[in-house]
Amino acid sequence: MQNKNPLSKSPPSTNLPDTLTHPLCIRFALIPAGIFDMGSKRGSDERPVHRVRLSRPFYMSRYEITQEQWTRVMGTAIEQQRDRVDPTWELRGKGSQHPVYYVTWHDAQAFVERLNHMEGKSLYRLPTEAEWEYACRAGSSADVVTDLDAVAWYGPNADGRTHPVGQKLPNAYGLYDMHGNVWEWCGDWYGPYTQEEQTAPKGPTSGEFRVVRGGCWHSDADGCRAADWVAGTPDRANSSLGIRIVRSAE
Repeated sequence: MQNKNPLSKSPPSTNLPDTLTHPLCIRFALIPAGIFDMGSKRGSDERPVHRVRLSRPFYMSRYEITQEQWTRVMGTAIEQQRDRVDPTWELRGKGSQHPVYYVTWHDAQAFVERLNHMEGKSLYRLPTEAEWEYACRAGSSADVVTDLDAVAWYGPNADGRTHPVGQKLPNAYGLYDMHGNVWEWCGDWYGPYTQEEQTAPKGPTSGEFRVVRGGCWHSDADGCRAADWVAGTPDRANSSLGIRIVRSAE
């Protein structure tokens, strides 16, 4: 069992549904407002641990965006995503319910822009880095999962490929594959942490690298921790980079 975070409190009733489903079968779970300690003491790039307050609830997609959902929105299959990068590279799992990959940060932005166009208003976006870590921890103060095999496809059990979403156990917020399967782009530019308490941080206003979270099918256990992150240039795409999205709860 994970350690419960004493800072995370049960939110007052918001009269918001616990789940929502987009017509393209993108399912969302309500993530409550709350406070948590972000970062860890394991690595210098995860320090200092600092308190973050997320004052508004939001919805996060329960699963990584699948290849079928990507094709229905963007019109490109996984082979076409791969061919744009390098047609000689391997496909690491193919199927309608496999997570999409070979996705740049710019591709991810185009995906949410098309969803917003379908709705006629700005509802969808990539999660901030703080939202992602808060949702991954799901009320836990622990940076690691005791039984990672139960919740993640990662190096020791993934057999060198992605797997259909939702086959492992969800976290306490009902989110699947937050650890492993594919890395997930966040909206933030990368920037070093500070000690000060922050409210709904969105990262620096500019930079060179965007934040990527969650680990993937070839990560070790350390790379699947809630606080672990990597940085990627916005035009980077490979067989382990995918997305998860959030929806406004307004």
